Amino acid sequence: MRDLIVCIAILIIVFIPNYFSQKFLIDTGNELVSRLNVIKDEIEEDRMENLNELNSIKKRWDEIEGMWNVISNHQETDDIDLAFTRLIISYGEKEKAECLVNLAEVVALIEDTPRGEKIAWQNIF
Repeated sequence: MRDLIVCIAILIIVFIPNYFSQKFLIDTGNELVSRLNVIKDEIEEDRMENLNELNSIKKRWDEIEGMWNVISNHQETDDIDLAFTRLIISYGEKEKAECLVNLAEVVALIEDTPRGEKIAWQNIF
């Protein structure tokens, strides 16, 4: 009986923090993606005049990046940071096609990171 309690306690210790870290990654990722979708609409309409908003989104990313580094793979957060930098540069140069590619890359990386950090039963047993 004691072994069963220890096993259940270990599972709780593993799954509860994972739930909250997943929730944080998904919530902050969705926040960034929704703000980036507004920028995407502007790019598609050839209204690339909102560099301040894009810098604001990047600043928000800089605020949460440290926590993402604790929860997820550092390589993924570095890739997101690099993609953001490329996006800001191409946006500043008003290169529509390159902006859309860089924006799609940022969004894909942000959306993919929580999926990679999810714990599955197959990984445990």
